[in-house]
Amino acid sequence: MTDDSSPGDENTISVEVHQWDAGTAGYVAFAGNTPNRLSYQSDGATTPSSITLNAYNERAWGMPDVEFDRMRVKVKRAQHSGVFGQPVDGVAENEITINAAEWEADEWAGRICSVIAEVGLGPLGVLNFSVISNSDETLTLNPDPWAAGVAVGDALIMRSVPTVGSDADGNYIEDAKWANILAGDGTGFNEDEEIGRLLRIIAGTAAGTGPYRIKANTATRVYVDGEWATTPDETSIYIIEDPEWQVATTTEALNNADSDADLQLFIEIENYLQKTVLVQVVTVDGGDNESIAPLSPIRETYIYGDSGEAGLAKAIFGIDGETEIGTDLGPRHLVRTNGVPHWVSVNASSVTTNLIQDIQYSADGVTWASIFDDGNENKVNLPAGTTEQLSFTGFKAGVEFAKGGLLRRDVIAGKAEDVELVLEYGAGAGIYGQEAAADFSEPAKTGGILVTL
Repeated sequence: MTDDSSPGDENTISVEVHQWDAGTAGYVAFAGNTPNRLSYQSDGATTPSSITLNAYNERAWGMPDVEFDRMRVKVKRAQHSGVFGQPVDGVAENEITINAAEWEADEWAGRICSVIAEVGLGPLGVLNFSVISNSDETLTLNPDPWAAGVAVGDALIMRSVPTVGSDADGNYIEDAKWANILAGDGTGFNEDEEIGRLLRIIAGTAAGTGPYRIKANTATRVYVDGEWATTPDETSIYIIEDPEWQVATTTEALNNADSDADLQLFIEIENYLQKTVLVQVVTVDGGDNESIAPLSPIRETYIYGDSGEAGLAKAIFGIDGETEIGTDLGPRHLVRTNGVPHWVSVNASSVTTNLIQDIQYSADGVTWASIFDDGNENKVNLPAGTTEQLSFTGFKAGVEFAKGGLLRRDVIAGKAEDVELVLEYGAGAGIYGQEAAADFSEPAKTGGILVTL
């Protein structure tokens, strides 16, 4: 084959085919910036004299690899994925709300934020959003998070926008926003606490380079060992991670002749409750050699987990079709852990008249009481015509749940269709990045990660 492109052929590459083997019925074309990672580009049921690509498909399925034997999934802590991480408290068209954030107007404008995990524990695509503007607690985003399926309780990360430089101490990357009201105590990193961890650039300029060992840090500046392979800039999105992979799961030998078939691996992990982790998938040959790490896919996710007798749990009350007025019309929820209510979210496909719902708790299944203050105005209200997901945190003082108790939903008034009501409760703090306020008598069983390839 011969590359027949010329300098004026912008966004086009043509390859002349000099010969096809006898009996060839078609082709599949692959391309990439490196021969170590070639992605599918196009195919055809013909044998043309040339193949032209007018667009570059950066990531898709790869060429058949005769050395492939097994798959390995590795997990480690991502200590800092962004300048803050928070649960989503509200979603509307082009908007995400973080309650009581107390931001300055437009202080996050121009940044990127990412939703890295779904509270419903379902599959999640890559969800990155540009911040157009912000008020005291609402981010205006593009593309639309509502259309993308973002929901109350999902894990939101605000990415760093770095300033890159060097001084007598070496090369550094800096962002004053590591010190902000939603990040720990608001003062940024503890001095030199990041030493030994790794800085990885995951998007923008220099993506895929490193990771770089951190040799020193201030409250907002991180120094790396050595020189940059490619110098990052303000478009570079970076994370700080632990130096070693803590969990690794390897499959048995695999033989998959169908490139469209999904391969699912479940990785059991412990003691990562309410933590952000980094997950990388590598291929392994018969000699246990792994594929090139910087060219292998990597994702962040947040571990909601199932903590057994401590941590957080969710009660989900769904209604398919139109609501009816009454108490205890749907299945009750068995309380799985001691603790207190943290938040409630509710949404419906359509709300005809103002929908008012209550959640009641009983320790014995006989005596029931609302977890909200008296008065319908203090219950879960979904106004007529509402299409967005709403959240509520105004619980009655002193409400506590005991493992083995029961929760039920009460529809007081209104009419709606396809309603979902979710209550999070437990001993944990209910805020991403914080430890559960509980004494685990055994390792917290945080479930695992389901990887689909």
